[in-house]
Amino acid sequence: MKDIHEFFRAEDEYADLDIEAAAIRLSKAIQCRTVNTSEPRTMDLR
Repeated sequence: MKDIHEFFRAEDEYADLDIEAAAIRLSKAIQCRTVNTSEPRTMDLR
């Protein structure tokens, strides 16, 4: 099993990364429709 700290080894290599702006862009990129099966009339069945 890989040591957990191995995943954070390069964490400091991106000191100039605008984390807040990246999170906003990522959240826009992964927006998708969700299905609420408790309300069948609201489902988009196209």
